[in-house]
Amino acid sequence: MLQIDKNISMCLTTGRSGTNLLEELLSLADDTCALHEPAPYFSDHIVKVRDSEKHALYFVKNEKLPAILNIPEKNYAETSHLFGKGFFEAFIELNIPFNLMILSRPPREVAKSLWRIGAIPARTEKGVNSLYHPDEGNVLKVKDWQSLSNYQLCFWYCLEVERRKDLYRQTCKDKGLPVAEISLEDLRDWNKFVGFAEKLGLNIPASAEDKFKAITATKVNKKRKYFSKIPLKPLSMQEKDLWKKIDDPKLKSIVEARYAN
Repeated sequence: MLQIDKNISMCLTTGRSGTNLLEELLSLADDTCALHEPAPYFSDHIVKVRDSEKHALYFVKNEKLPAILNIPEKNYAETSHLFGKGFFEAFIELNIPFNLMILSRPPREVAKSLWRIGAIPARTEKGVNSLYHPDEGNVLKVKDWQSLSNYQLCFWYCLEVERRKDLYRQTCKDKGLPVAEISLEDLRDWNKFVGFAEKLGLNIPASAEDKFKAITATKVNKKRKYFSKIPLKPLSMQEKDLWKKIDDPKLKSIVEARYAN
């Protein structure tokens, strides 16, 4: 591992899962710089990284890491879901020490949110520029993805993130890197959040509890201009049809168990 005098935490999540809220809450920690999607931007490099792992290595080594090391605080936390789009692998290959934050929200809730705001993998600008593409070489394979509905593509994307949780968790274990996991629901629980932060090496002072309550009582990153859609085909049926195209019973069992409650 590189010798770095900075406690770095990066996030694996789907997006639409509480990343803005997580950023605000991590800012309560002592001597901590918590940011959501700061410059230099992962988003500027997603498409290039999809075609070239070397581009991710260059960007992380020459732009992202120097920017992180330049902050005055001891602790740095970035909650962007884009870290999991090829940059995790770059951090691993470059032997950068970091903590992995895994933030979870049920796949259906995330997929509905993505669908409603028009972030469709492989089909819309938002989807192409920030989500996985079914034609990538290292993603969950799905038969005839072009025939999928927009909602099914969003749900497929969420399943790919679920798959990576286990892969990245194991990689971090093998490398001796800390992993801290929390759900969007549990982010609003003071004790669970404090325990999560401790796993990241962060101290949340007891005096921050009132501010924590004020933050968690407020709706974060609500997309007001988008309205609920009514699917032509029930979401459960669309998901069932998608699973048939994926044909991965092991992943299906893992996801169903993970969100059983």
